[in-house]
Amino acid sequence: MGKSTLYRVHPESKILQSVREINFADFGFKERFDIQEWIESTPEVLGEELLIIAKEKSYFEGTRERPDLIALDKMGNVVVIELKRDDSGLNTEWQAIKYASYWSKFKLDDIIEVYTDYLKRKAKVSSDSEEDVASQKITEFVNDGTLDNINVKQRIILVSHRYAREVISAVNWLIDSYKIDIKCIQLIPYYDSDKEAYYMQSNEILPVISVEGIIVSASGHPETRTGPVKKDDKVTHFFESLREELLDRLDHDLRPDKYSRWAGVGTGYRYYHFWYSSEIWDNWGNSYKVWLFNKDYSDKEVWDKFGIYLDISKKHLLTRGFTEEHVKKLQTFLKNINLNGFEFKEEDDTIWLGTHIPNEQLSEKTRMAVLDKLETLIRSTKEYISKLSK
Repeated sequence: MGKSTLYRVHPESKILQSVREINFADFGFKERFDIQEWIESTPEVLGEELLIIAKEKSYFEGTRERPDLIALDKMGNVVVIELKRDDSGLNTEWQAIKYASYWSKFKLDDIIEVYTDYLKRKAKVSSDSEEDVASQKITEFVNDGTLDNINVKQRIILVSHRYAREVISAVNWLIDSYKIDIKCIQLIPYYDSDKEAYYMQSNEILPVISVEGIIVSASGHPETRTGPVKKDDKVTHFFESLREELLDRLDHDLRPDKYSRWAGVGTGYRYYHFWYSSEIWDNWGNSYKVWLFNKDYSDKEVWDKFGIYLDISKKHLLTRGFTEEHVKKLQTFLKNINLNGFEFKEEDDTIWLGTHIPNEQLSEKTRMAVLDKLETLIRSTKEYISKLSK
């Protein structure tokens, strides 16, 4: 792998100024206490959405080996994440393969138990709702909104500043010959002495994208799509009718161009989300949400009610171009906005503006009430968020 170069554009002269690539070790950054923590808190740096469920914990009989991080991807697959600092070493891929083989034996109950233990150690659950919270978080995270396809397959992500040729050769062979789902992420650190600031670049170097995958081509064959089957029920139909009328009511700039494929299933609620193609918007990280709560939900105050929310993750915004100043401006705007019946809340990573209305058996009256609230919320907030993101 050749040397990587990063340039900073001087704001006045427009001159390119090079930023020096460094070694993590030379500047005191550690594999366990820095790089691991960054990935745990911001797994998107690995190029996809991941839910971390375990960290440096041995759950295997007959061995004390400890994978660096274990995650679930959006399809519910277990992902073994193995980290090295500045050099991958010669046996990184074999170590990760062993861990993946161990995790292939884990059942759904085992996964929930592991994640519950992780949440307890992170102090994110109370003692009376541990496994329920873990199950709910997994259900909310995966694409199909169920626990039916957890750990059907195991994947591997290797992370390092540099990779030994032996590792690259072995990984490429495993991908090409045995279709093993493994990828290599290169994290490149830089130090900008003028700004006294550190930067980090993330690149996926394996698997290599084929030319056929990125050039324009013509085909007489229909596109094949795989994935979970749509939930065709009255709740989904209710949300779909809501979507159709919402899109008719809104002007082009306000009209969501991304939305849920069906009414998703959480622990004690059904949900439908609206968002946009712009980078800062995201299904779970930054979107307009409509939730229908039932009597399995932990908070009795919202039983048999619809919740209409603008729900935003601050971490999501910060990883997609927002600055701390942008986030503070957005918090102030949402806190001071005067929308009848809407309440502002802020808790840990989440900024939330929402309201609740009773559900009268999915009636037309209920549908119109939800629609009016959702339209008001979008018209009052979307334009301001768009301006901040430019």
